Amino acid sequence: MKEKINIDHPELRKNPFTVPENYFENLAKEVDERIFYVAPKVGWWSVIKPQLALVSSFCIIFLMGYCAITLFSPDSAKDNSLQNPNQLEEYLLSSSSLDFYDDEIDSLTTIKKIDPDQIVEYLRADASLVYLASIK
Repeated sequence: MKEKINIDHPELRKNPFTVPENYFENLAKEVDERIFYVAPKVGWWSVIKPQLALVSSFCIIFLMGYCAITLFSPDSAKDNSLQNPNQLEEYLLSSSSLDFYDDEIDSLTTIKKIDPDQIVEYLRADASLVYLASIK
């Protein structure tokens, strides 16, 4: 069986660890020497580099948007050539794709005169509807 350890034994009460002479007096100096750090001087490139990266990223995003808009939008030069209404009418009438619709274009471009007597006769014929609509 194992031998029991007597806690009251004088040899067990001795401290087995020792500190070198003048250790605590030299400790502060040695720690300062080990952690002493000289910060390098900050150059102009290390200051400008993040700002330059930010500006260049904004420029790239802007150029991508501008290119997308100019590539995928219809040509504005062709649209501006028909600003005058007379030019638009001439273009529509001379267009070969609208030959089938000539009658419809003519009916839209001409203004038909309606005789005022015809308007009065139409309203008299529907007088009952007008009368009914005016009753509260």
